Amino acid sequence: MLKLYHNTLTARRYSNRLMPDGKVDASYMQSGGAQSFSTSLAGITAIAVLPDDGIIIGSGGGFSNSTFFRYFNDSGRRTIARLKPNGELDSAFNADSGSNGVIHDIAVDPGSGRAIVVGDFTRFQGQSRQSIAMLLPTGKVDNSFLASGPAISGGTSIRIVRRLSDGKWLVAGQFKQFNGIAAYYLARLSENGELDQDFSNQVNTFFASDGVGLLYDVKVLPDGRFLACAA
Repeated sequence: MLKLYHNTLTARRYSNRLMPDGKVDASYMQSGGAQSFSTSLAGITAIAVLPDDGIIIGSGGGFSNSTFFRYFNDSGRRTIARLKPNGELDSAFNADSGSNGVIHDIAVDPGSGRAIVVGDFTRFQGQSRQSIAMLLPTGKVDNSFLASGPAISGGTSIRIVRRLSDGKWLVAGQFKQFNGIAAYYLARLSENGELDQDFSNQVNTFFASDGVGLLYDVKVLPDGRFLACAA
């Protein structure tokens, strides 16, 4: 998949699939793609590939933000949608009002089909959710997921989520606490969203004395170690 803000190659808006040689896959997404009220603006900011080669896409949110998508292929889908392997909308997934802020990343549990969504939001489907929400395969919020996330203020948010091989979740971004407990920029969560306090986090030592920093990306190595990059 490739995120395209101005796709002049085909009529598809904001996402496309490329062949190994870099050419557009003409069989993918035969309809219009993501749309906002202003059809020239509807950016996609996050993508997750599903076990069946379908995808979940997310965008910015907020009622005053015209750059998030409100429709996909002319069906109402606000800030998040699931697509079939051919790029067409999967009508079995509907997240209703979606997020009220930008979705930065999405990760999927291949066993259960549940998805974790993270970003700069305080509400998801009208419910209080601080930068993180778990969605069921239907797209509805999974209320059994206990993460309350970091308090959103001064740019604080979760930017990255990774699923680990043992079923736990790794989250990273710009925060100093998680679920009300001190956790600097990187945290590991149990399958149900509780903070794993056995995870010794020393990421805060990488930043200046004022403790201001942001993790931009994290990669999980096969042996369980992590690579992180920050600013």
